[in-house]
Order: sequence, then C-alpha cells, then structure tokens
Amino acid sequence: MPAPQDRVQLIRGLLLYGQAPQWDEAELQLRESRIEAQRYATQGDAQPSQAAYYDSVLLFRRGRHAEADAAFARTVERERSLLPANANGRGRDRNQRVHAGLLAQALTYRAVLALQRCNRVDAGHYLNEAVRVVATALAPQAPIARAVRAHHDGLHRLGRLPESVADSFLSAADIDTANRRFQSCAGTRR
Repeated sequence: MPAPQDRVQLIRGLLLYGQAPQWDEAELQLRESRIEAQRYATQGDAQPSQAAYYDSVLLFRRGRHAEADAAFARTVERERSLLPANANGRGRDRNQRVHAGLLAQALTYRAVLALQRCNRVDAGHYLNEAVRVVATALAPQAPIARAVRAHHDGLHRLGRLPESVADSFLSAADIDTANRRFQSCAGTRR
C-alpha cells in the first residue's frame, strides 16, 4: 500500500501521462485515497483536497468538461476557504502551500475550459487570480508557480497557452486542444 504522498504522485502521473486504461487505475487509487483521508485526515489536511482535485482532473481527462468545470469551481471555493486571507505559503505550513497550489491549478484548468468555450476574458481572469495566489502563497521558483506564470504570460502575450511548459500540470495534448478550439472560435470569441 503506497503512503499517501506516494499515492498522490502515482495518481498525478497516471492522469498527466496516461491514457484511458491508466485513468481507470487512477480512479481506483483516488477511491483508496478518499478512504484513507476519511480515516486519518483532520480538518485542513491536504489529502482530502488533493483527492477532490484529482477527481476533477479525471473528469477533465475523460472529456467530461462541463462536469470538470463544475468540480474545479467547487475546488476553487473550497481551497479559497482553507487559505487565510494573508496566506503566506513561503513559511513552514505544508498544508497551506498544498492548498494554494491546488487553488492555482484548479483556476488554470478553469482557464483552459474557458478557452475551449471561446471565452478568453474568463480565461484571463482565472489565470490572473492563479498568478496572485502563487505570488502570495508559493515560493517564486516552486514548480506550480513557474507553470502558472508561464500559462498566464502565454495567454496574455501570445493569445494562447504555450505548448510546452516545464513542470506543467497540464498535458501538452490538452494545451494543444484548448489552443486549437480557441483559434477556431473566430467570430464567437468573448
């Protein structure tokens, strides 16, 4: 049985780099993670939030975008409520840093989904908030912070998400799909 953090990394890898058969394994691992969280996690622990976030990613990867967007919206609200107003994750509180990272990632996924719906305005708002979160709560060189800034800068400078981002939590294929859908929006862009 993997330790909770090892299980999270396994789930992340299966969802980021895998295909449908690996997603089924990720779903099984998520189920186990939720059971462990119910048994051992206390209020504010990161493990339940990580499981909920990766449930959202699984919906996204399976193409269930409307459900994924709603799930990411719930993640955003939950993670906002778990961060103090003066969040400073650069300190020693690992849970706070994890919650900030989940919030920034969920906002970035919402931006991708907004682009796919031809809504650059909402995508920009989500990425702007994600950048504020990482600037406040994560170290500047944290992988999530670098990836969020790269996605933000790409959209605002180039009008699309960059195809390749080091440390990205989005797959290159998902970025490509979002960019292609947005480029095909021509007359329906907001």
